[in-house]
Amino acid sequence: MTRITDELRAAVRDRAACCCEYCRIPDRLQIGRFEIDHITPVSKGGPTTSDNLAYACPHCNDRKWVHVDYPDAETGDAVLLFHPRRDRWDDHFAWLELAGTFTCEIGGMTATGRATIACLQLNHPDLVAIRRELTKLGISVVSHGNT
Repeated sequence: MTRITDELRAAVRDRAACCCEYCRIPDRLQIGRFEIDHITPVSKGGPTTSDNLAYACPHCNDRKWVHVDYPDAETGDAVLLFHPRRDRWDDHFAWLELAGTFTCEIGGMTATGRATIACLQLNHPDLVAIRRELTKLGISVVSHGNT
């Protein structure tokens, strides 16, 4: 296991505005400790440097695991997953609305977005429920992180 210093962990957390860089859930009021994800896993040659680290909730971190690519549901082609250091979240994802109402679900705007949603299960019912509860508490999930 790669050791990440407290200073590096704090820098990654601060850069992510204390929110998961994949699903946008904030770390406050969460029970599980957020992880520092190697965007390119160490097992695939990824370094433990700031440019290869992302702040991830336990759900996203568990599902990303060692994946760097995943099939796009529309084409079946394997595409690279969302890379928080290179990609802009808003270029690949959008918050969904139904009849003008915020659904707390994430839509994929690109093959990368769709593949990331599928791989990380970003619209898992538990995540959507958490987003709904946070929204009721007035805690925004929309404006966090790399836009």
